[in-house]
Amino acid sequence: MPRAAVGPLLLACIALVIASPPPARGQVLDQLRHDVREGTGDSSSNPSSNNSSTNDTKRREPAEASCPDSGIETEPSRDACEFILRVLMAPYWIPASMSGDDYEKAGYFLRYPYRDERPGSMYITPPDGLRHRDWQAELAFEYADNFDDLARYGGHLRLSTTSRVDVETNWNTLAEETPRGNDHVTIGDVDLLFRFAQSERLQMRSGIGANWFDDHQGAVAGFNFRYGADYFPCRPWHLAALCDLGELGKAGLVHVRSTAGITYARWELFTGYDYRKIGSVHFGGPLAGVQFRF
Repeated sequence: MPRAAVGPLLLACIALVIASPPPARGQVLDQLRHDVREGTGDSSSNPSSNNSSTNDTKRREPAEASCPDSGIETEPSRDACEFILRVLMAPYWIPASMSGDDYEKAGYFLRYPYRDERPGSMYITPPDGLRHRDWQAELAFEYADNFDDLARYGGHLRLSTTSRVDVETNWNTLAEETPRGNDHVTIGDVDLLFRFAQSERLQMRSGIGANWFDDHQGAVAGFNFRYGADYFPCRPWHLAALCDLGELGKAGLVHVRSTAGITYARWELFTGYDYRKIGSVHFGGPLAGVQFRF
């Protein structure tokens, strides 16, 4: 059943990768700087139309206020509110239910996935004689290329704890070959996550944090929301997917990725696809990396 919880997330990641014309050669990072600091500049607001809408609203207000009370309840009922809340929270309670997570049993970590012939990377209510491990850390490095003069060098660090509160940070250097020479900027994020669904094979996390952008002109920050999953179907496989939504300076940010890895003891080799949209700039491509657990 955990596999059914990860499938929709993987499909959502693929669906968000929308094809769009790339920026001109040697202008990706210049356009990224502009969007982050100045915005996309595609606002089509018309002051006169806004004033007209405001005047129309003002003209309608007296008529609405003078309507007699019809006796019909305008506030949604409690049942309707509960239903809407359950629909909105479905991405959280459905994976927890499918993974059998009742929040009553603590989860502990194996030193590495599939150790001692056990399934997955965690154990719930450890059996007698098995040492409790309250935390796990992951350190990863990766390389990605869009095959059009733009490369990305990335690093990842995550600390997971039995309390379900995890901390994660990612940092990336974007390097571009331009007619003026090599250009580069640094982007990244730091997030405080809650592991809302966990089992031996499946762990799903969500939380908030901050995005950041840095170049020779200085640093810019923004808000980040993350939703992701790690799934260990069988030895030696590890499947992962995530989605970030937020802002970076004056630009909106969308980031999706999915990876598949092969584990061996503490080490993992992985590959996948990473896509990002920051303002009007789209870039993505295949990636490959190595991860170490300690």
